[in-house]
Amino acid sequence: MAKQRYIDTKFWDDSYVSKLDPIEKLLFAYCLTNQLVSLCGIYEISPRRISLDTGIDDEMHIKIFERFEHDDKIFYFDRSWMFLKNHLKYQIMNPSIVEGIQREIETIPASILAKIKDILTRCTQSGDTLYTRWVQEGLLKPKPKPKPKPKPKPNFTPPPGVVTEIFDTGLYLASLLANSQRHVHVIGLFADYKQFQWPDLKAARLFVKRNNGPASELSGYSDEQIIAMFNEEQARAKRKNYEWKLETVAKNKETYSL
Repeated sequence: MAKQRYIDTKFWDDSYVSKLDPIEKLLFAYCLTNQLVSLCGIYEISPRRISLDTGIDDEMHIKIFERFEHDDKIFYFDRSWMFLKNHLKYQIMNPSIVEGIQREIETIPASILAKIKDILTRCTQSGDTLYTRWVQEGLLKPKPKPKPKPKPKPNFTPPPGVVTEIFDTGLYLASLLANSQRHVHVIGLFADYKQFQWPDLKAARLFVKRNNGPASELSGYSDEQIIAMFNEEQARAKRKNYEWKLETVAKNKETYSL
């Protein structure tokens, strides 16, 4: 699709343009209206393309660009990147245009953007508000670095599982409580109630293996009933001063007042 480039009819009455030689006027108008002009006024174009389109030889347009740069109007960096300094002043800014400009700026080399920023900074020092306009539109802000994705928590396999180098008691306990096997879940309830802390995976697995039997005997009870048994056994142990285990609860299950 062909691009539409509009130029104000007052262009020829502009105080700067009116003082240019005919060949300078042609090159100035070409810089504003050629097919490569972008929304942001920063675009890549080769000297050969300029010469072919305008008929101005390379040596001549180099001299003209030196004048444009001296006059603080158009900058031709490294004979490859064009910067129309006042281009943004004549853009009708809306969210769609700003988004388009931002996309264009992301494709411009950092070295070129650094030179443009220096030019716009000098504008501020001379009282020109152009730099402020770029900042307000968020066009000079560096592209934000993407936030690193949070590392997923390791998928801890409930027993039996794969031995991992890093052992987390909390994760292991959570895996017991979430286990679909009822007797393993009961072991999790017991470990959580007694606040067991295992030094490593080997010790945790040994704990599960040791409690498989009594946990199976209690697997027909609900969580609420099992916790009630724990509370009652805890009270008995406190009165009679003994250390109770899951097998103690399984043995006494018929004696609790559920």
